[in-house]
Amino acid sequence: MAHSLPNKFSQYALSLEEQSLAAQFTTLQRYFIQNEIAIAAQEKIALKFDPQNPLSFAQQEAELAGKIGILEYLLTAAEMYPLIPTNPENERE
Repeated sequence: MAHSLPNKFSQYALSLEEQSLAAQFTTLQRYFIQNEIAIAAQEKIALKFDPQNPLSFAQQEAELAGKIGILEYLLTAAEMYPLIPTNPENERE
């Protein structure tokens, strides 16, 4: 069973089985994540550089690149973890 790890951030120790199950998304959830990637990518290519405020452009571009990156990571993680059948005996722990 997952348990909290002591650190400054919310982090949990997961078994391989729990990690595998947690990384799986329904088809609808994958569609939602892919739509969010597309929206962020469209916003990123629509950014206009303002020579009067180059830092603002760089910050917006970095934020959108980060959003795209984490969403792509989630989809990739779902493919990396094979679906491991649940062992009912492990759920009692």
